[in-house]
Amino acid sequence: MKTTIYVCTHKKAAFPSDPVYRPIHVGRALSQDLGYPGDDSGDNISELNPLFVELTGMYWAWKNDADSDAIGFCHYRRYFFRDGKLLSGADYEEILKDHDMIASDISEGEDNCRERFAEAFNGKDLEAMERSVKKLYPEYSEAFAQAFDAKGGYSGNMIVMPRKMFHEYCEWLFSILFDASGEIDTSAYNGYQKKVFGLLGENMPRVWALHHGLKVYECPIAYSDEKAETKELKLALKVLVKQHKIAEARELFYGVTKQRPDVMLPASDISGELRLIEQLLYIIAGEGDKEGGLLSRSDDLEELLGYYRGLGGSIEAYKRAVGLK
Repeated sequence: MKTTIYVCTHKKAAFPSDPVYRPIHVGRALSQDLGYPGDDSGDNISELNPLFVELTGMYWAWKNDADSDAIGFCHYRRYFFRDGKLLSGADYEEILKDHDMIASDISEGEDNCRERFAEAFNGKDLEAMERSVKKLYPEYSEAFAQAFDAKGGYSGNMIVMPRKMFHEYCEWLFSILFDASGEIDTSAYNGYQKKVFGLLGENMPRVWALHHGLKVYECPIAYSDEKAETKELKLALKVLVKQHKIAEARELFYGVTKQRPDVMLPASDISGELRLIEQLLYIIAGEGDKEGGLLSRSDDLEELLGYYRGLGGSIEAYKRAVGLK
């Protein structure tokens, strides 16, 4: 059995050595060559990557992978893990002997999937998607409602399926997405909002699985690194703090996080530093150039973060010691 797990990337990255993993440069038609095979050969939609993100890689595999027996997808920094270890080619084959499909573990939230989508994007786009389902595949309407009315869903378009099912799934998914695109106007969307079709696709494996009554192996996801855009923002802020350009640093912080709120997500900012950096910049801006202020201690953002963490830890320890909550 030949299993291929495509690792979608738009950045230079380190990839697992197991040959089951194959890097694929998504959106290669629109960007500088990274040296990896891309999604821009054969039958492809590489130029639609700003809208479909990792799904342009999925489309390419559907149309161009002629010899894999099972096909799956991970990301350059997100992988399937079991018992604290990256899944190997043998693991995938073992799991698929007893399961129909592998997907990400359920991502729970306080709101249901519809509400969570509407909070981050345009809820009308999900409504357009549902109308396309009802028009093209009305028999899936109940499963769609069940999947999107739930508080937990799949994420990242991370799936593994036997070849035949994968082809059937892609035929179904892309016909729905392309139909819904006739109602969805992205012309006024920012770069993050334009990813709408990729985001609409994330929970569709659950719709598929519910309708078909599939036995799904819901696998934990581990992050090998922070999101590239998160790392880039931290580096730029570090430079501005070094130059004592605090106003410019705050302007950059709020400008980027407004356009790309995803850089602040726990899955993007794994260390949780951006929230601390926001607080630090606020404090430093209030202090100005006063002697004894944070900048007088250091203009190295890493050192300032360490000091700030230590101060926070001391406060928490004191609160616990005196019985404060």
